[in-house]
Amino acid sequence: MGNQFSLSPAKMIWISFWFVFILCFIIPGITGTLANIVALVLVILLILAIYLSSVEAAVKQQNLSLEANNKQKKLEIIIKDSLLQKFSQLKSQFSESIANDILNELKQVSPSFDSQFIYDLTLDLLLTHSGDIRIKVFALNVGRFHYSLQRPDKNLTIYDEQAIQNDISTRS
Repeated sequence: MGNQFSLSPAKMIWISFWFVFILCFIIPGITGTLANIVALVLVILLILAIYLSSVEAAVKQQNLSLEANNKQKKLEIIIKDSLLQKFSQLKSQFSESIANDILNELKQVSPSFDSQFIYDLTLDLLLTHSGDIRIKVFALNVGRFHYSLQRPDKNLTIYDEQAIQNDISTRS
């Protein structure tokens, strides 16, 4: 099959507008009622073309936004899988490099990311490795990340810090 030539409705109306506009100059003697009808048709075509162009632009913008949202969701699924693998490694033996990798991956997620799940996994590590100060520091950092996502301005409050401390102390 060859290339298909297709025009959007807005482009077709723009072409129609220019076709009628040029016809007005080619056909001599357009006067009176006929001139008024042609002028009305030109105005209607112009309004339709502008309207449809704006609708097409809005639809295109919405599609781009949906594509970006889908890409972000796919990235978050990949990150969540990666985080789960790293947490399973941390359960057997805590490693600061893996913990730092987790914190770096968390920086890539959007505000809608399920940070509660990650925070709960981190708090579970405190039960597995009780008494390890490195895990407490890691839990503090993940807790700060989680609670900052809950705030519109992304800034922790003193109450958030206290809640994190309470979570850590109840599990260690």
